[in-house]
Order: sequence, then structure tokens, then C-alpha cells
Amino acid sequence: MGTLASTLTQVSSTLGTLNTISQGVQQLTGDNTQRKSQDLAMKQLQASQAQEKAQAERNAKLERESITLQAEQDSTRRRKALKRAMAKQNAARGASGTSSGGSGEAVLLGLYNESDEEAKQREELDKIRYNALNNDIYTLSERNILEQSQLAEQQRLQRATSGY
Repeated sequence: MGTLASTLTQVSSTLGTLNTISQGVQQLTGDNTQRKSQDLAMKQLQASQAQEKAQAERNAKLERESITLQAEQDSTRRRKALKRAMAKQNAARGASGTSSGGSGEAVLLGLYNESDEEAKQREELDKIRYNALNNDIYTLSERNILEQSQLAEQQRLQRATSGY
């Protein structure tokens, strides 16, 4: 009887050890699956963010091109308007028989200065628009970093609470 009891005790002890090893393997396998799942989630987030940023950069590029085109059209319009005003002023002076000096040149110079001021204002507005586009891209990048950090922290907490 003593031999049977000691054998049963040894078998019981061995089964307990095997059970502990089995639980450890299951935990490691489960943690590995959890880790793979978390890695996949991070990769998907990064891929989604990369697509979003690429689209935002394409949109910003198109907007910059639009701003540049509009500036060129405005510049052409101002030059044509200035030429028309100069021609009209010259025709009016010629019709009235006045010479091409003095006050006529002052009027034309005033028209030119107004056109130049409009161009400078347009350039300043375009700079503000370009900066806004750049700021939007920068803000998107910052938001992406924040989202990735939040996901990584959330995953770290999940692993810590699951005993990994």
C-alpha cells in the first residue's frame, strides 16, 4: 500500500507539473496571438494614415497649383488693365492737345503704383494660403503620431493586464 500511495503521489505531482507547463504554453501561445493581432492593428493604422497623408499632400499640391494659376491670371489681368488705362489716358491727352509730360505721367504712375500694390497684396494672400496648406499637412502628421502612440499605449496596457 505504501508503494501505491507514493506512486500516486508522484503521478499526482507529475500531473500538476504537466498542467502548469500546459497552462504556461497556452498563455505564451495566447500572448503571441495577441501580439500578432496588435502588430497587425498597428500596421493597418499606419497604412491608413499613410494613404490619408498622401491624399492630403496631393490635394495640397493641386491647391498650390490652383493658387499659382490664379495669381498668373490676376497678374495678366492687371497688366492688361494697366495698358488699357495708359492707352485711354494717352488718347485723352492726345485728343485734348496736351503734351505727354507732367500731370499725365503722374496719373499713369499712380495707376502703375495701384497695380503694383494689388500684386503685393495678392502675393501676401498667396503666402498665407500656402502656409495654411503646409500647416494642414503638419497637423495631419502630428495627429497620426498621436494616434499611433495612443494605440501602442493601449496595446501595452492590454498586454500588461493579460499577464504578458
